[in-house]
Amino acid sequence: MLDAIDSRLKESSVSNNSLSFGIREYIDIAGVKYDPKIGMLGMNVNITFQRKGRRVEIRKIRVSKIPKKHGVVTRDEIKDYMKKEYKVEFV
Repeated sequence: MLDAIDSRLKESSVSNNSLSFGIREYIDIAGVKYDPKIGMLGMNVNITFQRKGRRVEIRKIRVSKIPKKHGVVTRDEIKDYMKKEYKVEFV
C-alpha cells in the first residue's frame, strides 16, 4: 500500500500513537484493477501503534495500571520504525 504514495509521507501525518495518510485513487495500489461499478475512489489510511502489554490497561476483567511512559509511542519512534521496516521517506 505504501507504493501508492511512493513510500513518502509528510511529517505532519505522524502523531503520538498514530500515523495517517491518504491515497488519491484505489487503483494506485499495486495489484488492484479498475472496477467500473466502484468508479474512482480514494481512501484514508489510519494506523494506530501500541506497545506490548497495553491490553492489561484496557481489558474489562482485572484491569491493571501501566506506567505512562509505556503507553505512548512517540512520533520519533514511529518514524524510525517506518524508515527501518518499510523504507519510508518523510518530507
